[in-house]
Amino acid sequence: MVETEIQKITSLYGQRGKIFHAGIDLRTWNIKFWKPLRILFPEPCEVLRTWVDDWGGGIALKPLNNTQFDELKFIHVEISPALTVGDVFAKGTLIGYSMLSKLNKSHHLHFEVWVDKKTVNPILYIEAAGYKYE
Repeated sequence: MVETEIQKITSLYGQRGKIFHAGIDLRTWNIKFWKPLRILFPEPCEVLRTWVDDWGGGIALKPLNNTQFDELKFIHVEISPALTVGDVFAKGTLIGYSMLSKLNKSHHLHFEVWVDKKTVNPILYIEAAGYKYE
């Protein structure tokens, strides 16, 4: 996921006032070196689709190890041009870097997990995949 040993969550899944936050936000800014962190494949995954909109770049992946999850979405990412829909990439392969956009004014990764065409709390995936978080 984010190239840090511990995934630092800056915003949780769930209701935020009148808006439902369908994922979690992970810190993607290295304060020590003042640069965005790399976003990496969390496990072997197939690229389902990519897009760019006012929120920045997005990528949807099909996880191949944690098959109880249908889709992983990463949003606010400047996606590597080497990623091709339908290709499978290994854990640790570069997805891209966090980015700023028209609607996203701070470096973070918005991460969503989907099961049966509905979002679920991404903490379920993070724990199943063995990632540490705070």
